[in-house]
Amino acid sequence: MGSVSTEVVRHLEPLVGLRLSVARRAADLRNFQFGRMREVEGGTVGDYALHIQCAWRIEGPSGILTGRSDLWEPSQPGDTIDLEKWKYDDGNLEDLRIRAFLEPVMYFLLYWAREFGTRRDGQAHSPSAIHCLPE
Repeated sequence: MGSVSTEVVRHLEPLVGLRLSVARRAADLRNFQFGRMREVEGGTVGDYALHIQCAWRIEGPSGILTGRSDLWEPSQPGDTIDLEKWKYDDGNLEDLRIRAFLEPVMYFLLYWAREFGTRRDGQAHSPSAIHCLPE
């Protein structure tokens, strides 16, 4: 078995060039559906699904579109929001930005993973980036 980075790249390779069809969220877990969408019992699924519950970001030609930390930012910042009472389900920047870039069809073009520091348990972190461009 190779490094964590090598394994991540190997498992993500089938996504390169596929349409990013749907982005969903369950609490703080982000679910990206790639490829052709089809009906299944209880909903719809893509050819591939990527579930992410760690540090991530999506980059476009102009830079970062969104990432995990945007989940904890209100979609409508301002003095009218009581951050002590606000919850991310009240409207967050991550959901807003993902909806905006999914409007034009996006394709998974390139990704990488690199070992980046270590966690408390001594295992390597492997943050990844998803690069997307409009169709």
